Amino acid sequence: MAEEASLHGIRLREDLTVVPQGDGTVAIALPDGQRCFRFSDQEYLLATLIHAHTSFAPIHSEFLQRTGKTLSSEKLDAFILQLSAFEMLSGSEKKKEKEKVSWRQLLRKMGRIEIPLLNPDQSLERLAPLAQALYTRVFAVIATSMIAIALGCAATQWQEISRFISTPVLSPSTKILLTWFAMGLIDLFHEYGHGLSCKFYGGKVPRMGVMLYFLLPMAFCDVNSSNLFPKNQRITVALSGLYGQGLLGGFALLLLCLFPLPPTGSFFLSQIVFMGLIFGWTNLIPLVKLDGYFLLCDLTGIVNLRPRALAYLKKWALSHWEGKGISPENREESLFLAYGILGSLASAGMVVAGAHMALSFFF
Repeated sequence: MAEEASLHGIRLREDLTVVPQGDGTVAIALPDGQRCFRFSDQEYLLATLIHAHTSFAPIHSEFLQRTGKTLSSEKLDAFILQLSAFEMLSGSEKKKEKEKVSWRQLLRKMGRIEIPLLNPDQSLERLAPLAQALYTRVFAVIATSMIAIALGCAATQWQEISRFISTPVLSPSTKILLTWFAMGLIDLFHEYGHGLSCKFYGGKVPRMGVMLYFLLPMAFCDVNSSNLFPKNQRITVALSGLYGQGLLGGFALLLLCLFPLPPTGSFFLSQIVFMGLIFGWTNLIPLVKLDGYFLLCDLTGIVNLRPRALAYLKKWALSHWEGKGISPENREESLFLAYGILGSLASAGMVVAGAHMALSFFF
């Protein structure tokens, strides 16, 4: 334990980029430019104390003096392990290459299997003039008006629009093909929305591709550099996927309402509308690490909510298993317990849905 053992040699890397956010958090970027993590001011203080001292006693004393909070050796150990896992400690990046992956780490990696397909940074650079237009009040008014008109038209023709999905004219294989194409187009607009806004604010977007998130197929766009942005810009990046997706859905809905189309076109556009609505609401669920989760973290100011909540849930469950039965001592721990339980249930639900989809596809 940190209380008994020397902390000599445990130091922060010298090549980290540290950016105070001014909202009670600090962003720390690794030199590869692809990984960036956010910590609370108190967590960053603890990291600097670990860097400055070689034993538990002076760290605990200074932490208590500057924050008014006590620090247990268990919490210090866990935080050091977290810094090491993030490769923020000197030598941890080399040590990680030699370490064997534990079954817990393997399960976490299997929960999010990413397959990068392209580096969109250059294409987003060429689209920079488009971003200048998209993020203006004039275009926002135009886009909102278009979506409002489309929704108004859809309200009067909803039964007819919903019948496009069940059209008997198209074969099942054609419907499946058009549905997958519609899903791909929605994902493209959604992820390019994230990437374009990140690039607009000066960030890097090194990867874009597909992933299996708890066995469910999805697209992803690496906008990790947005963690270095101020709070308002981070929220904009998180919402920009839905913004791009909404523009596509509004335009598709407008075409459906205003023009007579062949069955193939009607079915395709209706799938964009309906699948877009499903994807949009799913993305806003904050119980898994999708757009809604990052919005919740920024709006509440709680950094790394999910891993902290799951860590507290594990501690709480173990205490009850051992007969100690600890209870939350403050509002934050109550939030961690509630979120940890709901987040675990949501993850399990996604695994079941992903497994069901895979079995339905192959059998």
